Amino acid sequence: MIIGTFIVGRQLNYLNNRKLGFQKDHLVVLQLKSNDLQQRASNLEEMLRKNPQITSFTRSSNIPGKPHGQRLLVPEGLGEGETFRAGLLTADENYVETFGMELKEGRFLDPNRAADSVCWVINETFANEMGWDKPVGMSIEFPPKGTSTPGMIVGVIRDYHHLTLHNKVQAMAWRLGVFPESYLTLRISPTDIGGTIEYIHTCWDEFASDWPFDYQFVDSILEQNYTSEKHFGEMFGAFAALAIAVAALGLLGLAAFVAESRTHEIGVRKVLGASVRNVVFLLTREFFLLVLIGNLIAWPAIYYAMNRWLEGFAYHTDPGVWPFVAGLLLSLIIAIATVSGHAIRAAHTNPAKTIKTE
Repeated sequence: MIIGTFIVGRQLNYLNNRKLGFQKDHLVVLQLKSNDLQQRASNLEEMLRKNPQITSFTRSSNIPGKPHGQRLLVPEGLGEGETFRAGLLTADENYVETFGMELKEGRFLDPNRAADSVCWVINETFANEMGWDKPVGMSIEFPPKGTSTPGMIVGVIRDYHHLTLHNKVQAMAWRLGVFPESYLTLRISPTDIGGTIEYIHTCWDEFASDWPFDYQFVDSILEQNYTSEKHFGEMFGAFAALAIAVAALGLLGLAAFVAESRTHEIGVRKVLGASVRNVVFLLTREFFLLVLIGNLIAWPAIYYAMNRWLEGFAYHTDPGVWPFVAGLLLSLIIAIATVSGHAIRAAHTNPAKTIKTE
C-alpha cells in the first residue's frame, strides 16, 4: 500500500505538471449559449477590449479539456472511397495567440480573408498520420470526394493536449464556419484577477442581462477531468495509513510476546556479557527480516497492479525503482520504531531478577 501510494502520487504530480502544448493559466471561459449571443459576441468583445488587463480573446467551437467532435475528411492523396477521421474545430484568428499555442508552419485562419472560408489548419499528428513532410499547400475536402470544394492547408499547429492524458494526441483540423463559436476565451493579466473578473461581469450584464454570468478557468476545467484520479489517490492514501496502523499494532503485540517469551534468554545473554545494543539487535533482527521478505513477496504484485492502472493513461510516469526502495525503507523504519520500545525495555531488565524468576 505504501508503494502504491507513492506511485499514485507520482502520477498525479505528472498529470498536474506535464507541459500540454499551450498556456493553461489565466484563461477565462465564457459560454455563449444561444445563437443570439453568438451573433452579437462582437459587441461584448468591444467592451472587453477597453480593459488593458484583458490581453487577448478568441471565439471557438471548443476549448481544451472539453471533448470535441470528429468528422470524416478526404485529405489529398487518399484513394477512391477512402476517408480520414480527425477532430474538427472552428475558431477565429486569435485562437493560437490566446491559448499560447505554437504554429509549426504557415499561419492560422482569418475570417477577414475571403479565401480562408474554405482553407484548413491541421496539427502535427494529422500531417504525420498522412505521411506529409510539407503539409502546407495540400488540400482537404469533405466526403464524398468531389462533392465539395477542396480547401488548401495554410498552417500547422504544434501538437497540444486538447483532451486528458488518458488519450493520445489525435489528428485535428480547424476550418471556419463549420460549427457555432460558442466559447469566448479571454487571456487576462495575473495582476488584479478579482478586479478583472468583476469588470467582465459588468460587461456581461450589459451584454446579456437575461443570462446569468457564468465563467470558468481553463486550468480548473482541466483539473476537473482528473477528479476520479485524485479521489483514488486520497482513498489509496487513507487505506495505506489504515494498513500501517493495523500492521504497527500487530507488530507491537508480537514484539511484546517475543520479549516476554525470551526473558530468560535475554537474562542469560546479559550475564554472559551481551550489551544492550546486542540484545536490541537480537530482538529486532527477526522483525527486520520479516518486513524485508514481506516486501520482496509483495513487489511483483504491486508492480503488476500499478502498471495496469498506469496503462489507463496514454502518457504516464514510469514506476521506477525509488517508490519500492522508499516503501521498503519506510516499512522498516515503522517496524523498528514499533518494536524497539519493547526491545530496549527488555534489554534493560535486571538479569538477576529474570533468571531468578525463571
